[in-house]
Amino acid sequence: MKNWKILHPPRAFARSISKVTACFLALALVVGSFALFSGEAVALGHDAANNEIVYIRNVTSGQYITTSNNTVSANKELTMVKGTEALGQRWKVQKSGNWYVFRSAVDNNYVMSIANTSNGTTLKLIQVSTSTAFASIPSSAKFLVNSANNYGIFMMSPKLSYDASNTKFLGIALPPLNVDKIIQQPLYTPLDAQASQMWVFESNVRMISLMNYDLIDAGGHSDWDGSTKYVETFQAAINRWNNAIGSTVLRKRTGLNIKDFTVVDITTVPTTGELYYAAVTADLVYILGVLVTVKNGKLSYYTQFVDGQHYLSAVISPIQQKFIHMHELGHVLGLEHTNGRGNALSSGANMYSYSLGLDDLASYNSK
Repeated sequence: MKNWKILHPPRAFARSISKVTACFLALALVVGSFALFSGEAVALGHDAANNEIVYIRNVTSGQYITTSNNTVSANKELTMVKGTEALGQRWKVQKSGNWYVFRSAVDNNYVMSIANTSNGTTLKLIQVSTSTAFASIPSSAKFLVNSANNYGIFMMSPKLSYDASNTKFLGIALPPLNVDKIIQQPLYTPLDAQASQMWVFESNVRMISLMNYDLIDAGGHSDWDGSTKYVETFQAAINRWNNAIGSTVLRKRTGLNIKDFTVVDITTVPTTGELYYAAVTADLVYILGVLVTVKNGKLSYYTQFVDGQHYLSAVISPIQQKFIHMHELGHVLGLEHTNGRGNALSSGANMYSYSLGLDDLASYNSK
């Protein structure tokens, strides 16, 4: 019997063993989103408010637009780095309709600006007083923000290119993902093919959300066994989590390591009667209402959903599959749904969050 961590006592009073489904990725785009635990409200699909402080994350790389060393100066180039919640990664939103200006939280008199309309150009800071009327702010510092879907993911078109009738979208170089400079790229089609141009405006306020158990053993690992046809994207999601955590917590079971959960593909509608892509389940043993044991962890993929053949009009891409894995692995690690924008654990079928958000990592680090 594996010694999994129990995060906090359950609210329900139970006397025996109960099978608990930690999560299912419901078809929110088609049949609505399901909530298992109380308080799982879906509050996605909203953009940044005027004067809100946000972190601007590229959803593919998971990196943030940053002014390095928390300093500002005229014509300083901006970079893309891992999220640290540093002051240099915070931007104050100023907008008029769908036109946005991003002022550095280091000094609001400096704004994010595009250098020119050439492919491969960089972002830089320019000095624009906070007293400057919006209409008088240079076009190089204005970005037309359009929703890429209904889940808080956006694309940004520099006004310079818009004015030149040669609309382009802010993006990052692919490959590689680990670039340290922002570039501009022309629009690609279909939408999924250019996820490098999708952005999230993450809130400056963290939302910590944990389940009452996880599938991490006493040694600090979560060893999986079993098999899945999605092994390539599954492993990519594991790598994303381990890299973000900074250690190999999720790993394939080897040798005498005791498995913490089993990965399986299922081809029939789940017996729970719910419609979902994937689910994390476990047997929870309560004594007098206190959770004392967690066993038989399982991560199940309903292949008809994950393959995009059930209630969907298009095949789910590999990068969308990776999100499904990242979401479910978050539950393996003990994370509950969050209502924060653009996180892997965001409620509902947020099929475009290809990277982990600050709420995801804050919740994990809070345990």
